[in-house]
Amino acid sequence: MARIRVPEAYQFERNAHIFLWYTLCKGLTLAVFSLVFNLYLYALGFDKQFIGILNAMPAVTSLLCAVPIGLLADRIGHRTLLLVTGFVNPITMLGMTLSGAAPLLIFFGLFNGAIATLYWVSGIPLLADSTTPDRRVRLFSVNSFLLWGAGSLGYLLGGQVVSFAGQLMHASSRSVGPLRWGMAAVVIVGIIGALPLPWLTSPPRQRKPREERAPYDIRLYVRLLLPDVLLTCGGGSVAGFIGLYLTLRFGVRPGFLGTFLTVSGLFGGALVLLAPRFSDWL
Repeated sequence: MARIRVPEAYQFERNAHIFLWYTLCKGLTLAVFSLVFNLYLYALGFDKQFIGILNAMPAVTSLLCAVPIGLLADRIGHRTLLLVTGFVNPITMLGMTLSGAAPLLIFFGLFNGAIATLYWVSGIPLLADSTTPDRRVRLFSVNSFLLWGAGSLGYLLGGQVVSFAGQLMHASSRSVGPLRWGMAAVVIVGIIGALPLPWLTSPPRQRKPREERAPYDIRLYVRLLLPDVLLTCGGGSVAGFIGLYLTLRFGVRPGFLGTFLTVSGLFGGALVLLAPRFSDWL
């Protein structure tokens, strides 16, 4: 039997493999959640204004918590925070699945933003420390592909789960019952993704004396921050509401909607894999 030979530049350490598995599952959960959650809220009877407010809750807590969580990560370690987000995040998703009251949904939305911040603050440094500098760009490229490219298969998974549940329940796939099964899929995949996280090892922490630490380059920080702000504002205004818009405007059902979003996500993910080529060229 022929064996697939992985190029040396893509041979990563065990830590990286565990993190990539978690990233893939997180990408799947983000896609399923993005497909199902707004439709679920609309089926519960909430208006579009409340849905928009609820979608903003994670961003609000991320804005408030990012810096304190970053300081906490430096103190207790990135691995510990990643374990917390891996096992607590499915609990917040379960809370959203079982809640039908607006106050509880807002509470879990705010809490979910704090947990999501744990992932971004702890995961990226841990991933950077889990490989050598010459392979780092490729590792981040694969990680982004799994999160946004292969993870987009979650749209397909969510659409099929909702459609299948609708058939079993003899109900419309846009009704509360089948959509709640889609939310349950988010919880299950999240738990599966977190299972290997306890086997992560903490990379050695290299502390420099205070007098040897380089000062922050504020101008470079602002240059890196501005494009991210613009992308985030655009994504927050559009990406989260594409599924709801297509459903309300064109009557698209979750099964077809999931397939449509999966195809577009895979195209975007394929471009992410070209990032190392562009990096080497530039």
